[in-house]
Amino acid sequence: MFPLWPFRGGIVPIMMTLNLQPRNSITVDWTGLRKFGSNMKPVEGCVAILAFSTVALLGTTGCANTPSVQNESAAQVTNQSSVERDAFKRQERVFSPDYPIRTVFGDHTLMFDCQLAAVSSLDTPNDITYILITNSKRMEGWAFWNTLYDANGLQFSANRVSADVDQLHYLVETMNVILTREYLQKLVTTGGTFRLDGERDKFQFYLPPNLISGFLSAVDRTH
Repeated sequence: MFPLWPFRGGIVPIMMTLNLQPRNSITVDWTGLRKFGSNMKPVEGCVAILAFSTVALLGTTGCANTPSVQNESAAQVTNQSSVERDAFKRQERVFSPDYPIRTVFGDHTLMFDCQLAAVSSLDTPNDITYILITNSKRMEGWAFWNTLYDANGLQFSANRVSADVDQLHYLVETMNVILTREYLQKLVTTGGTFRLDGERDKFQFYLPPNLISGFLSAVDRTH
């Protein structure tokens, strides 16, 4: 029987090929792992094999890495922001880089990430709506997110964009929170601490100043 190990897609035998992302996979060579633990006692060999497999999986998925946005300058965030224009919807959308905040094995919140977005009409480009998009993937029930609070107690409504069950039966909830330019501008030097509340869970996170500042610069550059 092959050992099992958790990863973002679920619990799988570590011998199989894991299609973690469309263009990213890893194959663990069981023969090499047997050799790696051959001079150890059975229990020690199992521990070493699992530890080796964990490093391989974490290195591939990025689950153990510090979110790269925290290590980048505002200028780098600006350059990594993307712009989409839809002539049929008459819309222009600016997106910050995705900011993965939490990915934890064995926890009820498997993954949480967020992104800033600015949406405007091509006909009235200076009329911009600013949005915080949050995305959570859970193993144990829907969170039913509904409200975002900042550290000062200011309250924002969280509107559900989608609620879906992925191929491995994880529950994915995507929320939109409308903010203002004036509010975001106040956070460009300090960042902001927030808590997303739901009927079944609460999640606290921090948006770094370089993410906010770089995103706003990308919006200004586009307009």
